[in-house]
Amino acid sequence: MINVLQAIILGIVQGITEWLPISSSGHLVIVQTLFNLESPMLFDLVIHIATLVVIFGVFRKDILDIIRAFLKRDYKSKEFKLGIFILIGNIPIVLLGYFLRSYIQAAFSSIFVVSFSLLFTGVLLFFSNWSRISKPLEARSALLTGVFQALAIFPGISRSGATISGAMIQGISKEEAVRFSFLMAIPAFIGAIVLNFNNFTIQMFNTPFIIGFITALGIGFIFLKLLLKIVRNNKLHYFAYYCWALGIFILLFPSIF
Repeated sequence: MINVLQAIILGIVQGITEWLPISSSGHLVIVQTLFNLESPMLFDLVIHIATLVVIFGVFRKDILDIIRAFLKRDYKSKEFKLGIFILIGNIPIVLLGYFLRSYIQAAFSSIFVVSFSLLFTGVLLFFSNWSRISKPLEARSALLTGVFQALAIFPGISRSGATISGAMIQGISKEEAVRFSFLMAIPAFIGAIVLNFNNFTIQMFNTPFIIGFITALGIGFIFLKLLLKIVRNNKLHYFAYYCWALGIFILLFPSIF
C-alpha cells in the first residue's frame, strides 16, 4: 500500500505525462524504479479514471454530439462518422492487447524497453510537422492512427504523442488530430477499467487513493489545456529532444535505474 506522499508524486507524474507527449507509463516506471515504489494495480486504475474524467470534461461537447448522432441514427452526420472512426481506431489496441498481453506486462519491468520506446516516440514527434498536405479523417487514417495508439501500450511510447503525431504525419490537421486522439482514448480507457472491474474494492476510497485521484485530475486539466496550446503553436516536435535525451540517458546510465 502506498502512502499519501507517494500518491501525490504518482498523481503529479500521471497528471503531467499523460497529456504531454512524453509517455506517462514510461515515466511511472522510471519514478517507481528510482524511488523504489510499487504502485498497486488498483491505484493505477484510480488515476486512469481521473484521466478519463479529464477527457470528458475538456471534450464534453464533442462527446455529447457523437452520442446524440448515434441516438438519432443520423448516419450522414460528421458526428456519427467520427464515432465510427473512433471505434475503428480502437481495433488495433484490442487485438494487440489480447494477443501480446504477457509480453506487454513483461515490458513494464524493463527499463531498456522504456528507453527504446522513448527514442521511438521522439522520432514520431520530430516528424509530426513534416506533412504539408491537409486531408479529412477517414476510415483508413483512423485505423492507422489506432495502430499508433496500440503501440503506446508499451511503456515509453506516449499515447498522445504517438497518435497526434501519427495523424499529423498522415496529413490530418493538428486540431482534428488532437481531438481524435483523445476521443479515441475513451473506449480504450473504459475497456481497461472494465477488464479490471473485479479489482474494485473499498480500498479505492482510502486517503492516499483519493488524494492521488484529485492530484491527477487537477494537474491533468492544466496540462491537457497546455498540450492543446502547444499543438496550436506547432511546438509538439520540441518534445522529441526531451524523449531522445531521456532515452539515451537511460541507455548510458542503466545502473541508476
